[in-house]
Amino acid sequence: MRVIKLFSALFLVVITVAGIVMIYSVWSSSVNLNGFECKAVISSSEVNGKKSYKSLKLSMLFKDSQHGLFNIYGFIDASAHETYKVTRIINFNYTLNGHRIDTTQISTDKYNNDTAPDESLPEFLTSKSAVFKIDKLNDVDYIIYDDVSPAFICRVHE
Repeated sequence: MRVIKLFSALFLVVITVAGIVMIYSVWSSSVNLNGFECKAVISSSEVNGKKSYKSLKLSMLFKDSQHGLFNIYGFIDASAHETYKVTRIINFNYTLNGHRIDTTQISTDKYNNDTAPDESLPEFLTSKSAVFKIDKLNDVDYIIYDDVSPAFICRVHE
């Protein structure tokens, strides 16, 4: 009986230590955003056929501890006969709240050849404010997601 109690206590200690190690590894691997930049290519279509993102290239840069930008370039097929070109930079302020990043859009710089209406872009790029998280998947890939679903996976270039 004493052996079973000793084994149960030892098992509980091992599980507790493993949990602490897992929590520490998640929080210690949080991304340092100062100067962080990653790039992604978003290619998707909607079932109803209204929007199709074709090679929408996105670069996300956190310039310092409060400011960042999305550099977006690519094409959107809005219908069988309508294609928009996207060439713009979205500037934002951000605050880090624990593991969450709260962003507020401060300006959008559209180039002359940008023909895409804002509503044709993914919502996380046009919303005046957004909340998301960034987690490291491996040495070069990061997932950007909100409370509902992933937005995209991006890659850092060293």
